[in-house]
Amino acid sequence: MAIGEQEMLENYRLITENANDLIRVVNDKLEIEYINETAHLEILGYTKEELIGKVGAIPFHPEEHRGTIRFLRTLFKSGQAKRTGKIQHKNGNWIWVEIKGKALRNQK
Repeated sequence: MAIGEQEMLENYRLITENANDLIRVVNDKLEIEYINETAHLEILGYTKEELIGKVGAIPFHPEEHRGTIRFLRTLFKSGQAKRTGKIQHKNGNWIWVEIKGKALRNQK
């Protein structure tokens, strides 16, 4: 039995909202469009209201500027990229993370 598009979208939302990893959707202007809020609150201390619509809302460590630019260039060129780096918790502490990016291109 095939499920409808709305039910499928709800299933995807439930999966992401219950994931322990940070998940976010970023548009071509690098603005955050979606986050799984529970994981962002637990790991980084940020709410949806603090992140949605913002660019660079969770800063990378200043020493990693070149790595971040390289990551974005690779992501835009090949459609996927991976790196490790430090991002800042809301309380100011730096946290090591592994970042995997995948470009979702509109099929329209």
